[in-house]
Amino acid sequence: MGTLSVAAQEDDLSFDNQATGSTFSDGGTTNPGVVVENVTATQDSAVVVTYEDAEGNTIIAGGEFFDEEELAGDDVTLIVDNIGGFPGEHTAHVIPEDELSDEEYDVGDTVSDETAGAVTAAETATVFQGTLEFADQGFDEELDTDDTITLDTAILDDGEGEASDTLFTVDIHPTDDDGNLVGDEFIGSSDVLVGENDDVTVNLDQVPEDGEFNEFPIDETDEYIAMIHVVDDDDAEEGDAAAPGEYPVLPNVDGIEGPVPGGITDTGTVFFEDAVSFNDQATASPSATLDRDTDPGVIVEDVQALQDSAVVVTYEGSTAVQSGDEVTIDLDNVGSDAWEVNGVSGATDNIEDVVREDEANPTLLLVEGVEYTFEDLPGEAHPLEFQDDEGNALLSQDGDGAFEDDGEVGWNDEGDEVSFTLTADLNAELTTYVCTIHGAMEGQIQTPLTIAGLAEIDGQTGGDVAVEIEDDGGFPGEHTAHLIPTAELSEDYASGDVVSEETAGEVSVAEQATVFQGDLEFADQSFEGALAEGDDSIVVETATLNGDEDTLFQIDVHPVDEEGTLVGDEFVGSSAVLSGDNEDVEITLDAVPEDGTFNELPLAETDDFIAMVHVVDDETVDEGDQVEPGTFPVLQNADDQLAFVPGGITDQATVTINPGLSFVDQATESSTITSETPTNASVVVEDVVAAEDSAVVITYEEGDESIIAGVETVSPDIGGDAVTVELDDTDGFPGEHTAHLIPTDGLSNPEYEAGNQVSSATADAVEAAETATVLQGELAFADQEFDEPVEAGDEIIVETANLSAGVDDDTAFTVDVHPTNDEGELVGTEFVGSSNVLEGDNSDVGIELEQVPEDGAFNQLPLNETDDFVAMIHLVGDDDAAAGDDASPGAFPALQNADAEDGFVPGGVTDDATLTIVEPDPADPGTNGEDDDFGFIFILIGIVALAAAAIALVLSGSD
Repeated sequence: MGTLSVAAQEDDLSFDNQATGSTFSDGGTTNPGVVVENVTATQDSAVVVTYEDAEGNTIIAGGEFFDEEELAGDDVTLIVDNIGGFPGEHTAHVIPEDELSDEEYDVGDTVSDETAGAVTAAETATVFQGTLEFADQGFDEELDTDDTITLDTAILDDGEGEASDTLFTVDIHPTDDDGNLVGDEFIGSSDVLVGENDDVTVNLDQVPEDGEFNEFPIDETDEYIAMIHVVDDDDAEEGDAAAPGEYPVLPNVDGIEGPVPGGITDTGTVFFEDAVSFNDQATASPSATLDRDTDPGVIVEDVQALQDSAVVVTYEGSTAVQSGDEVTIDLDNVGSDAWEVNGVSGATDNIEDVVREDEANPTLLLVEGVEYTFEDLPGEAHPLEFQDDEGNALLSQDGDGAFEDDGEVGWNDEGDEVSFTLTADLNAELTTYVCTIHGAMEGQIQTPLTIAGLAEIDGQTGGDVAVEIEDDGGFPGEHTAHLIPTAELSEDYASGDVVSEETAGEVSVAEQATVFQGDLEFADQSFEGALAEGDDSIVVETATLNGDEDTLFQIDVHPVDEEGTLVGDEFVGSSAVLSGDNEDVEITLDAVPEDGTFNELPLAETDDFIAMVHVVDDETVDEGDQVEPGTFPVLQNADDQLAFVPGGITDQATVTINPGLSFVDQATESSTITSETPTNASVVVEDVVAAEDSAVVITYEEGDESIIAGVETVSPDIGGDAVTVELDDTDGFPGEHTAHLIPTDGLSNPEYEAGNQVSSATADAVEAAETATVLQGELAFADQEFDEPVEAGDEIIVETANLSAGVDDDTAFTVDVHPTNDEGELVGTEFVGSSNVLEGDNSDVGIELEQVPEDGAFNQLPLNETDDFVAMIHLVGDDDAAAGDDASPGAFPALQNADAEDGFVPGGVTDDATLTIVEPDPADPGTNGEDDDFGFIFILIGIVALAAAAIALVLSGSD
């Protein structure tokens, strides 16, 4: 139908984005309508609001006729009776009344072309629908400018559905003493939002800081108003932080009343009420700070009571009857009116331990894990049935119960006697016992709530409350902290008492948590030589956490400072993830953070350390996982007198580092990419710790004699560093060598040099020694060319791969090939292939190409371009491996290669080569993909043609 156009007239209007049919603080939603502002007309006119339907027709949503005098720059409110285009774009028009093609236009009608041509003024805007749900909410502590409150719902619908791009915020305004909106003051704002949002966080902020009604902190009950503000900054994005009052209010129009104060709003009450916070914690557990186990108790945090109250900590069960016990209950009928308990026996003979009150149809107090027998039953006259809260049979003498085939329950019905074990699953559903014939015979079943400990607090007070655990019948395990007004306690309770049904009904607030018991035994231990990060470990003898078998935990080890105080934010290592009871727990050394002040690795000096329990709070983590120290939170350890003790469950030990060293298998005088010549004969001795000036002496055996191959002196400052010792005597090379640490005062010959024999006196002075094989490796990896890409499964060749260990040359090894990066540097963590397992001397070794890892940055296959690669010897440490066995790239560690000047050189025993991929020359007929014989034929044809031409010239007499 017609398209509306604007003629050049004096008539005018303003139509801005606005909302309707939206929430507002007086309750309900606004009646659909719009406001058209500053309407000017030179004659009697209709102000009409339209929208465009799916077919492009202009449809009337609402309109009204006005005299010329009424349209002199005034604002006009129109009821929108047709909401077919709502929410979405609408257009407001001024149309002279005389120019309407149909005097009977009504909402929902289509505007004709004739009427469209008569429009004298028009503007288009978006009419939104907004919803705010600002529920009343309470807090257990005062609110400050770094806190948050929450909106249940914040929606702004512009009709575009998922394509909506209208950004908005929700600001929170205070009210004055009369409950009226204070629109120019704010207590907070949401981040920038779009579309539909649930559980919206509002960040509290006082704007302006000198406001009369938006003072912080907020600690008294009051009403506040949430309000939508539309973002008018083109650079803003969803999720951006927003300051209160940064953006303008979106008007909210009621079709009858006009714009409502504040736009899209909702009112909520922020209130403060009785509260407790009860978190998982441990007690009766070791504390390095106290140098003892904590006294049994729990800490109930952030307690707020509006009146004098008792903080009561309970567990489900009783002291008299506990899991694993057997209890017999004499249950009989009183006519057809009730059940009665005539006695109990077994774990207890006190009826009060099993019955809440000794009356008709008494409430039974049954404890999970106990085997119950009900005897002296009336049998068929009054069949006993145990039911859930919907009346479904769980165990029954008169039908089939849902748990009767459960082997752990062990239901047994002997007519006048039944028995079963109250399992966790059964306990979760069991609520009632009945006679299936007589409805009056019905009693309740509850789990007794037994008081583990309690403390009284004054009203209007807050803070943390320590509650001594005097009844440990539920410890370790789940406990509940209740806040109960003192005036509502049905009796003068003490630990071990069962909470009455009357008192349980007066609990104002309660929270449940697991109270654990932990055990750590971190014994003093000694080591020879420094302990290296990742390679070495220390041991925690015992690590136990009981209270919940599903709870995973980790032992982190922390350093102490110079005063011996725990450094809680630094770590030297952690265990694997554990559960339950554990012995001889290995702590893998790992310095976190790397730049810590007191956690330097390797450990080269004797020092004290503290082991600590951290509880896993990540559901994706499994037992046995190795996770970086400090990943999980500390489990608090409560002492009934001292609150939470520093560090939680802890134990302290001294780790003594004695003089020592580490000497591993390595190569020297071997191929290296760092030099055109092999490394100079030497060995590297690592993790050297010396208590005094000492000599690191390298020897080899010649018959019964120990011959010195090289000597290097060190001072006590060596501190776990590595020492490179040049081998001036290589007669024992390749072969086994021993590294010794000997105080210089213990050398029988201070002038020892290579080739000397070690005396027995010197041998007796050795403080530490380790033996390793010093090998010699040779690699020749020549440049190679290929006339097509080299793919996974193809082979490249290493010309020479030799490894000698001396007398026995059966040392197994592989040759792995690594890529280089864009600067031509070795990428040691990526591979393009590996040989089979080798021994001794080998020629023309095939390297089968394989990309490991598959997502490497520099090892992509196939090889399409010329590049440099590095062949490297990896030492097979698997005694079951034999020459010829298949090997995967990276399956074995690189063999270190020692140099007298550089120590261990990068990559170990290596050689590099350029692999060239030759691209075919398109101008060469021999390489154009056709048979070479055809090229030869073409050449012959050319020669014949030239010869014929020459003969023709001769015959014609040409010279």
